[in-house]
Amino acid sequence: MTVAGIVSALKQLTTKKGDPMVFMRLDDVLGSAEVVVFNSVYAASRELLLTDAVLVVKARVDHKEGETKLIALEVTAFEATPERREVRLKIDTRVASRTLIRELAGVLRDFPGEQRVVADLIKSDGTVVYEFGPDFRVKPEPDFFAEVKALLGEAAIA
Repeated sequence: MTVAGIVSALKQLTTKKGDPMVFMRLDDVLGSAEVVVFNSVYAASRELLLTDAVLVVKARVDHKEGETKLIALEVTAFEATPERREVRLKIDTRVASRTLIRELAGVLRDFPGEQRVVADLIKSDGTVVYEFGPDFRVKPEPDFFAEVKALLGEAAIA
């Protein structure tokens, strides 16, 4: 799961092996959660772990001893991104299945919105740009991108 929020409390500790780790409270508009950041993730994100920092945390949910915590897998700074005017995809037709465009159309229909969808179709003789019609405009939200990546691969989002 991925959550974003503001660090409201931070406590650095040492594991039994002597490795640094952090317990932090991450608050968002819906509530708060305790996040455990172990040494490997801590080493990669040490400079981000500050009180009042706005962070994005990829984590797994841990239910132990009657408590629920998030175990951080990755911590990154929150960066506001400008609103997209279009969703641009890359599709390598040389390796794509025959039903791929039909499956993609189904995903596009599942996320109706206002953003147009353009695909760079990579063919053996070059690249062709294809724009999906107005019935396939989408709302570019995280679940949409997750489904597109699952269908087309990580590099499909331009």
